Amino acid sequence: PLIVYFFKWVTTNEADGGGGGGQDWVDEHVHAFVNIAGPMLGVPKATPALLSGEMRDTSLFVGVFGSMIEEFFGRRLRKDLWNTWGSLWAMLPKGGDQIWGIGADLCNSTSSCDGLWCKSTESQSTSMVPFLQLTDTETLHTREERFHCEGDKKEQRQAKYLSHQIDEFSRRTNHSIEDTLLFLEKWGGGHGPSLGNLQHNSLDQDERPSPRTWSDPSRTPLPRAPKLKIYCLYGVGLPTERAYFYQRNTLNAKQATDEQPKRCNNSHFDPPLIMNSSVSDAESNISYGVKFSDGDGSVPLLSMGYICVDAWKRKELNPSGSKVITREYYHSQEFHLGDPMRGGPHAADHVDILGNVDMTEDFLRVVSDHGVKKMKSNIVSDIMNITERINAHPNGGLYVKKAKQNPFETFLGLFNKN
Repeated sequence: PLIVYFFKWVTTNEADGGGGGGQDWVDEHVHAFVNIAGPMLGVPKATPALLSGEMRDTSLFVGVFGSMIEEFFGRRLRKDLWNTWGSLWAMLPKGGDQIWGIGADLCNSTSSCDGLWCKSTESQSTSMVPFLQLTDTETLHTREERFHCEGDKKEQRQAKYLSHQIDEFSRRTNHSIEDTLLFLEKWGGGHGPSLGNLQHNSLDQDERPSPRTWSDPSRTPLPRAPKLKIYCLYGVGLPTERAYFYQRNTLNAKQATDEQPKRCNNSHFDPPLIMNSSVSDAESNISYGVKFSDGDGSVPLLSMGYICVDAWKRKELNPSGSKVITREYYHSQEFHLGDPMRGGPHAADHVDILGNVDMTEDFLRVVSDHGVKKMKSNIVSDIMNITERINAHPNGGLYVKKAKQNPFETFLGLFNKN
């Protein structure tokens, strides 16, 4: 989120790339931060959009209509377009496998589904849950004709590099979120790791703190601001994209023409992996190749709630103990003749929440400072159990790694203390 980046930037010295406002700038100038349906830990659906130009909405395109869409604005064109959008790269899931890989918000072999809620049927599994699964078992060996192209030696090397990355990724069936993001970083939508948008966003959970990591609340602590109040307001109760089933794309790439020669440019290559829309299992909340969890229809509950109800309650990411209040609104659809385009006064999906009467009242209390002292957290989802399952997992939970100090700096530190 931009606000997390701004808090870090404004309190960082100019010499280190910040705004030079000083450590107390936020405490002195910001009274409250109201986060309305913000994807604190990103959105999973940004991943298939960049990988293959797909998401749940496109997976529903079937039959004649689907064929027509693919003919005029197919996966290749969508993928190429969306890879130019810096916002999608910035919204890729954050927090790594220790959050998304636990599967605490998903139904699996040790749990059952009660609507969008997950109920454990036995002791928690210590295995990790895949974010992307390849459903076909045949190993994809990239076809020569797919990546054979005209170009100079540099372009030929680039094509060979991309071919190798795709082969390596497609050899395994199950991929965690970190595996998938690492592939996206290397593949770069077909441009390789030199893609411009990659230079501003860190996809490596182990990367040292830098301006590339400042927008990640799982790695960037809140500023020193004990007077700051944070309000997390978001909707729940809607199926939301969380994980995906893919298959290898064995279709031939579009043929080159005299007007558009086939050179070493990713624009002439179809996505190597595509969503398998034939995978469905209603009991496990799987439909058209997408696995769903609770959320607001666009952002999963895990992304909106975990930071607010857990991570920002701990000193590692909230060193000053800034007050955090979380209020959830359960989605309730109604039809009103006077406003037929919206879901009614109690709709809580990602867009309609801006017209939710309960959220609006809470927001007005904050900005007017009238009755805000009586506001308390209101949890109507399973987020508390989800965070408990994540933190109980041997590989789960967020923490801030301390930067390794140079031994020489440690030696000098002994004299500074004296």
